[in-house]
Amino acid sequence: MRRAVTVTGKRICTRSALVGWRPTPSTSGAAVEHRYKTYTSSYHSQNSGGYHGYHRNHNNQLAYFSGTAALLVAASVAAGTTKSEDEELGTPEESCLSSDVLVAANAAEECDPPAEELAVLDRIYDDMNFELLETALSKYDNVRSAEILWRKARCQWELVKIGKLNGQSKYTAVSIAYTLAEEALEVDETNSAAHRWMAILSNGYSQAKGVRAQLKNLPKMKEHLLRAVELDPNDATALTLLGQWAIELKEMAWYQKKIVNTLFGGVPHSTYEEVVEYCERAEKAAPGKWNRNLYLLARAYTAMGDRGRGRCYLERTLRAEIKTQDDKLVAEGAEEFYRKEFPGPS
Repeated sequence: MRRAVTVTGKRICTRSALVGWRPTPSTSGAAVEHRYKTYTSSYHSQNSGGYHGYHRNHNNQLAYFSGTAALLVAASVAAGTTKSEDEELGTPEESCLSSDVLVAANAAEECDPPAEELAVLDRIYDDMNFELLETALSKYDNVRSAEILWRKARCQWELVKIGKLNGQSKYTAVSIAYTLAEEALEVDETNSAAHRWMAILSNGYSQAKGVRAQLKNLPKMKEHLLRAVELDPNDATALTLLGQWAIELKEMAWYQKKIVNTLFGGVPHSTYEEVVEYCERAEKAAPGKWNRNLYLLARAYTAMGDRGRGRCYLERTLRAEIKTQDDKLVAEGAEEFYRKEFPGPS
């Protein structure tokens, strides 16, 4: 039977990330350790990709897993059963292959999965294994949760960016991601991450429609970014994107300004000082998290005449680790900007 409990005013599902079993505060540390070791070692022996993790004990530490084990963890979340400490633990194979998994998956829920299950999904995302993530998220198709819906939207967008369209047109694939973000906000308007991804996807969706539609979307994009920061003042990504919004508006091409002027009767006001304010806040919240934030600061400070600080941030941009295609594009832009603004020996 599926049940839900209330924790600090929010309903969550009493499902476990590990084959429907969840330790209670009275569960012994040895029992928990046995469960996780049995689960992980069973699948580690079957897959050369391996896994890494650490065990959640009775002090409520978080269990992380990656690789093949992560998928198996995520694939088990539909089980929806709980077992008391007095019941037999059973083997991972018995739990994973139980028909209860398939039966319980048919029941729709409007509650957020436990934090450890979301952490598994985020770990797969951080590993940039987006096709694996899509499979893991499909196990939540009957769960109407803002936390799941914005993660589905994010995954869909990443698949579009790497060209995994599943036979769809790019426009259709982007519109699916946009619709998922919309639905996330319908479920929970107070979800900061849902607003952040609504901003990102409203821009991507409008861009797919053309330049005019993208420019018309500018106020909506900023509105969702501001709401994200209002809900979570330390949302470094949203703060960086607000800086990006401001600098793109400030440096907008003349023909784009003509379109914006036609649409809104004038170009929205934006300054380099605004860029610095948002991006310095982002840097304070998450130092060095994103080379794009460093690059925006370099551009803004240089444009404001503070070339020393601009060069400092530019050099930090060029030293930053490149993890994604976006990081690579930012680094290429930074190199070109460096050659233009600071020619000669470094």
